[in-house]
Amino acid sequence: GLSNDTPYHYAVTAVFETGAESELSSEVTATPVLIDITAPQNPYAVINHGAFMTNTPEVIVTISANDVDTGVAAYFISEAPMTPMAGTPGWVDVTPATKFGATIQFILSPGDGQKSIYVWFKDVGGNVSTPASTTILVNTSGYLCVSQWGRTGRGASLLHGGEFMAPVYGLCVDQQGSLFAVDNGNNRIQKFDNAGNFIILWGNFGSANSNFHNPTGIACDGKGDVWVVDTNNHRVQKFDGKLGGYLMKFGSRGNGEGQFNSPWGIAVDRVRGYVYVVDSANFRVQKFDMNGEFIMSWGSFGNGDGQFYFPRGVAVDQADGFVYVVDMGNHRIQKFDTSTNVLPQLLAKWGGSAEPGHASSPLAQEAGQLRSPWGITVDGAGDVYVTDTGNHRIEKFDKEGNFITQWGGFGNGKGQFNFPYGIAVDVRGSVFVVDSGNTRVEQFMPADEGSERLQEDAETVAEIENAQGTSKA
Repeated sequence: GLSNDTPYHYAVTAVFETGAESELSSEVTATPVLIDITAPQNPYAVINHGAFMTNTPEVIVTISANDVDTGVAAYFISEAPMTPMAGTPGWVDVTPATKFGATIQFILSPGDGQKSIYVWFKDVGGNVSTPASTTILVNTSGYLCVSQWGRTGRGASLLHGGEFMAPVYGLCVDQQGSLFAVDNGNNRIQKFDNAGNFIILWGNFGSANSNFHNPTGIACDGKGDVWVVDTNNHRVQKFDGKLGGYLMKFGSRGNGEGQFNSPWGIAVDRVRGYVYVVDSANFRVQKFDMNGEFIMSWGSFGNGDGQFYFPRGVAVDQADGFVYVVDMGNHRIQKFDTSTNVLPQLLAKWGGSAEPGHASSPLAQEAGQLRSPWGITVDGAGDVYVTDTGNHRIEKFDKEGNFITQWGGFGNGKGQFNFPYGIAVDVRGSVFVVDSGNTRVEQFMPADEGSERLQEDAETVAEIENAQGTSKA
């Protein structure tokens, strides 16, 4: 056959019916051009050599494609899946090659989560290939959402892991790994295993024992019992955590010792045997023994040291007994030493960029700052986790209040929040968060462990799908 772009010389002659031939015509020179309508083939792309996760948005992408006709002449890389035209700005020209390959640097868009990259190739003739696509999980916080459960409703479903009515407030985890969530909208407590499987529930609306009127805070002690703040009944109730059986109560409405005015948060010092209750509308914290007997209280209305403006959550570091209080209206955390049982010593405080009672300051959005925080918990290493509710995120600090990391953001996707409230951490370091506006609980694990679990889950799903496909065949 003829070769593309090669000049050929032609002359013609006529043949008559008699068989006679005319003289040759003048010579004509022509160069054939074959029309290339085939786009580059076998488009390929992979991020960071196939890694499952990255802790930085700066990645390496390996790409390749073939074009045996005119050669690969350019590539186009984007996070948007829309196919570019041959003349679209953004194509990167390369020396045409029948077999093209390269390793390039790419910066992913801001934010954590699953990211996809699409790569197209075009040849000299402008034919555009189908896209090659590749994905990677970006996690800069150090924590991954590995599971979530719950939905809106008033029933309890073994299939769906319980139903909630917003708001959903407190959360605690016992030493066996069972979780207890305050289903405020249904005036009840729900118990789950650490995989989110529903176990039992108890409570109803009312003021009788085991009933609730706007329950909020919850804490687990070392014996497996559960303490619940029954806010609008201005009391604390204690239950057997195994079956939810009622054990005792203490408190009544007022501002005297052992009385409450809209209490919210609660924490148990399992080592030393104390119970701390945030007496929110009295702007104080009260300390009790394990029988509910009053020991001491501290706090008053204001924004000075040791003062509060509608405090919410409270947590105890089991190692040293120090108490952390979420001073919601002042958008800060205060840390106290209460060991003297006289006047607690303020050890540290952080946050507080927004004006007291207001959350509009842009500074309140910065890392390490807080906007209407609510829940708080302390892990075995002494690190502190806070639900930064107004910013729809979790922030992690060391015991002195130095910022470590954050994760979340507003939304209903995996790992996002719509007003997170309660928070708890188990002995393995898993963090559980009540995502109130989305009526669910989300579980987070340190990124290394979480990525392994997600990979295992994905492999399990693939095995099930393959098995189903085989059985159908």
